[in-house]
Amino acid sequence: MFSPPRRFIFSLRLTGVSAVTSTAADREEWERETLWMAERQLPDSDPDDDEYGLQIRTRRLGLEELAEHLAPITLVEADFLGPVFAGFEVSLTYRYALADINRHVTAALSRSAWECGGPVIRVEDGEVRHGIDRVTFPAEVLAEQPCFGENVLLRLPLCDAYHAHVSAAVHETLVQSGVKASYLLSTGRKEHVKLCFDRYPERPDLSFWRRLFTREPTVAELLRGHEFTVIAHDPDLAHDGPFWRSRPPGP
Repeated sequence: MFSPPRRFIFSLRLTGVSAVTSTAADREEWERETLWMAERQLPDSDPDDDEYGLQIRTRRLGLEELAEHLAPITLVEADFLGPVFAGFEVSLTYRYALADINRHVTAALSRSAWECGGPVIRVEDGEVRHGIDRVTFPAEVLAEQPCFGENVLLRLPLCDAYHAHVSAAVHETLVQSGVKASYLLSTGRKEHVKLCFDRYPERPDLSFWRRLFTREPTVAELLRGHEFTVIAHDPDLAHDGPFWRSRPPGP
C-alpha cells in the first residue's frame, strides 16, 4: 500500500544584482541555470528500493497557478533579491504507507529550497517555509570557527550589494556588543561569501607584555549573548522534520 503523497511547491527567485538587473536574454539564461540547479538537488527516486520505494515526481507550474499559492505570502525584500519567476511541484510517495521521509531526503529538499530562493509551500495545508530569509544567529558563531558563512550566507560572488548588506549587519552587531574586532569579508570556496575574524579583539591599549602573558577573552566569548541578523539561507530548514514529514490528512 503506497503512502499518501507529500506535495510541496518550490518557487524560484532571482538573486544577485546581476540577475535582477539583467536584460531579457540574459535573464532567461539565469532562469534556466537556477531551475536546473534547484531540480538537481532533489533526492533520487528509487521505486525499487525494498525498504522505502521512494517515488518523486515533479511538475512545472505556470506563473498564474504559482501566483495563487504565493498571494498570501510576504517575501523578504532587498535590492539583491528579485521577483519569483518560476515554480514546480514536488510529489513524494513511498511504497509503504508507514514509510517516513528520512534525513537524507529532508536535507536534499532543503538544498533545493536554498537554490530556489523563494518560498516553499506545503500543498496540503498551505504551510510555508523560506529558504532565504532574514535569519538571526547567536553572534558568537561569527568567530567560533576560522570563517563563518559557507552554506549559510548567499552564494553571490559578484554582488557588491549583498557584500554591503553583510558588512552592515556585522558592523551593527559589533557596535551593539561593544566589541572591536578585525574581520575579512571575502568570496571563498563554492562562491560562498565568508567572514573571517581575528581570534582576539583589537586591544591597542594593552602593553606588549600584557598581550603576551595575559589571557584575554576571544572575540567569540565577547560576542556571547548578542545577535547577528542577516539575509541568508535558513539553516533550520534542513532539520525541520515537522514541515517536511508532516503527513497529509487521511481519507
